[in-house]
Order: sequence, then structure tokens, then C-alpha cells
Amino acid sequence: MRIILKWPSGSNHWLGEHPLDAALQMWKQHGIDGILIPLLPWEPSATFALERYPESCREYGLECWFLISVFNNPRFLQRYPDERVIGRKKETIAYPGWFAPICPSSSRFLDEWIAWAEDLLKDKKADALVLDHLFVPVFWYGSGGNVAEEEWPPYCYCNRCLSRFEESVRKPLEDVTALDWIRWQQTRISAALEAIRACLDRCIATRKIGVQVPPLASPGSLQPRPQYAGLNLEALKEHTDFTSPVVYHGILGWSADQVLAYLVEWIARTPQPVVPSFQVTRTHWDRNHRDPAQTVRQLLYRITPLPVEAVTLFHAGDLLTPEKLTAVLP
Repeated sequence: MRIILKWPSGSNHWLGEHPLDAALQMWKQHGIDGILIPLLPWEPSATFALERYPESCREYGLECWFLISVFNNPRFLQRYPDERVIGRKKETIAYPGWFAPICPSSSRFLDEWIAWAEDLLKDKKADALVLDHLFVPVFWYGSGGNVAEEEWPPYCYCNRCLSRFEESVRKPLEDVTALDWIRWQQTRISAALEAIRACLDRCIATRKIGVQVPPLASPGSLQPRPQYAGLNLEALKEHTDFTSPVVYHGILGWSADQVLAYLVEWIARTPQPVVPSFQVTRTHWDRNHRDPAQTVRQLLYRITPLPVEAVTLFHAGDLLTPEKLTAVLP
């Protein structure tokens, strides 16, 4: 099983006093197999990251993965505020600087994303590419992944979505059910996934492309509910090479046992390779007070019997010393 460390920033400021070469050498020596480099469409540093980091990673025998956000773009939303998502009560949601969800029915946004990807990624190489925020705009950090089925979906109720949805289901809005919404949103996300996969196949040489899956579940249950994020398992099977279920135990308030139970359920549902995403350090949204490093260490040890070919480590800004790495890696 390979361990892939997510680079916490598109720039180099995260390293502080640590030289890049020294950090890469240390990670390789202590069991890190690759680096997941964020390429954020709203940050000019994406170009810098592509020019420097992939070559440096390969010099030290580290795999080079890319992480690209889709329906989340603060800069686009500044230019086109009408493309934002609208909630049931006509509310909007955004956290300045990092979470600015885009309406999944926005053809303008998808066209611009594809043009950006074709320009930035042309003739580039990656060992894998992970698509983030390619799902219905659900802020699961705030809900802990719990799905209130009677209130689903929370987004998007903009005039564009309402019009297209009503045209698709051919029934008055007052007569529709949550299932009607789920099926329609799955068609929107699946269509976007198909177009994005075709774009990436044209412009980048990569071994595998996967999608991050938010940890949505019914309250009190560890049964995955990807359909509530607009994700269709058949579309994922057709257009991706692996899935990456997000299981941030601190944010979810889960124990290691609960994380493993959820992953077992997810693995049983998909024939594709699975690359779980773990949380290494505490965040503002955490729901438990367990030591994140010790929990991740348990998970990395206990996950080995499962058919998992790699894991990604997110919120990993502490892993800059041998002591911190040793505390996490089994």
C-alpha cells in the first residue's frame, strides 16, 4: 500500500525554513511514496507548482499526483456571482478563500474549467489525478456527513436548476420527491464527469484518474450514500479508474473502528480500486478530541488486509520532521 502526502498549498510558503529538497528526501526516507499537488484553478501558483514540483518529486523517487478542484472556485464566483448555489430558503453558502461552490448546472463554468485544464495540463505527466468537489455542493464539514433525507437536497435551487429540473421530471415542483432530485442531480454530475474525463484524456498523460467521494451517510449509520452527492456508481465505474472516499475521522467524529466499517461498506459497493483519504492533524471542524496522529497510525496499520492500493494524507501540515512522521506512519 502506497502512502501519498497531500501538499497543503500550491505555493512553497508551507515549508517555511525547510528546503524543498530536504523535505522531499526526508519524506521518501520515512515511508512517503508520493506527493499530491493541489492545482487550484483560482490560484496563479498552479503554474509555478507544475513547473517545479513534479520534476523535484521524481528526482527523489516520489510519485507525483495532482489534485484539482471542480465545482469550487472563489475567483470565478467573484466574476459571475449569479453562478453561485442557492439553498432551499434562498440562502447561499461560502467560506471566503477556500470554499465557494458553483452551481453544477453552470455550463459557463464547465466550459471555462475545461479550457483552463487544456491550457494548464497540456503535455503534462502525472502518476494519478484526483478530482475534488465533483459533486453536488454539500458542505459536509459542517454537517459531519449526516444526511437529513427529508430536507434533501440542500442545494441548488437557483432559477437555472429549478427550470431544468422541472423540465426533466415533468411534474410540478410541489409533487417531486427527494428521489426525483437525487436522480436528476446524478445526471448533472455524471455529464460533467464525462466531459471532464474526455478533456483530461486529451491533454494529460496520467496512469489513473479518480474522484473524491464525500462521506455522506444517514444519521447513526455508516452506510455510504454517494447518491446524495449526485454521484452515480455506474458513471464512476465508466469514467474513473479509482474512487477516493474521504474519511476525516476528526471532522466526522468517528473512531478508527467506524472509519474501517465505512470503508468496508464502500469497498463492497464498487469494483474499482479504492484510495481512502485520511486526516492527519486537527481542524476547526473536528467533532472529537482523539489524537489524530495516533488514529491515522492505527488506520494505516489496520487497513492493510483490505484491498486498498494507496491512501492520501490530508491536513498534513505537521509532517515536516522525522519525529512527526514516525508518530503517524506505522
